[in-house]
Amino acid sequence: MEAVVLGGAGNVGRLFATLLHAEGLRLTGIDVQPDFASPYDTFIECDVTSLNNDSKAAISTAGCVVVCLPESVVLQVLPSIAALMPAAALWVDTAPVKHDLCSALARLLVSEVVSINPLFGPDLGFAGQNVAAVTVTDGPKAQWFLESMRSAGANVVLLTADAHDYMTASVQVATHAVLICFGMVLKTLAPSVLSLEFSTPPYRMLLSLLHRISSAPPHVYWSLQRTHPHAAQVRALFAEISRLFQQLVDANDEEGFARQLQSVESYLTKVSPDLEAIAEIGLGGSRRMKP
Repeated sequence: MEAVVLGGAGNVGRLFATLLHAEGLRLTGIDVQPDFASPYDTFIECDVTSLNNDSKAAISTAGCVVVCLPESVVLQVLPSIAALMPAAALWVDTAPVKHDLCSALARLLVSEVVSINPLFGPDLGFAGQNVAAVTVTDGPKAQWFLESMRSAGANVVLLTADAHDYMTASVQVATHAVLICFGMVLKTLAPSVLSLEFSTPPYRMLLSLLHRISSAPPHVYWSLQRTHPHAAQVRALFAEISRLFQQLVDANDEEGFARQLQSVESYLTKVSPDLEAIAEIGLGGSRRMKP
């Protein structure tokens, strides 16, 4: 089977090119810049918003088309790509927000459709990582693709588009917002040295996570904050809770402060028994996240 990877020169495109190469597929990459390092049999330099004849020919004969592009671009090119794909082909995309895109895919495509969200940086590879997947139109190729990720070591979680967006409001939107705001505060305070010798385990963990996010392409995080259906609600909640936090301290309400912290601990203990083990790994042996 032949496969096309749109956005093939990006890190996510390379991740899936490596996966499909291991499955023995013949690969064509398409992107505005070439990629000679990944295992493509053919690479076409082309803007996906204005496909040339070679790109159209590759898509029209592909058994699998993997679209590794920002959501705004995916929605823009979806009608033209759908019109070119063979009826029996598999569409795969990696857009981080699912509701609008999956609705459009269900309307436009008669082929098999899997919309996935790798919940990790592509440099980590699939082994031991989580992948969220929305099966819009099931079939043998869709099941083959999901199994290929499992065979590469990924834990594939199947959800509906709405359930995906509800979960990622916490897992991605809120998490990224916390880290980016922490970075903005840190930059404003501007300590002259980020000394690991004068640091706590939680601080070191936050710094390492912040560095991972700040060194990645900004469009990934911008897309989630701008287009996610729950993002505005999440940011409003942050503002409200920040005001509550300020009020507790200004009022010298230590009991209220303790109640808030205890209620958070009670919630966390109830929903995840594995947090102490995670803390032990991330904080260098400390069983609990304490300074």
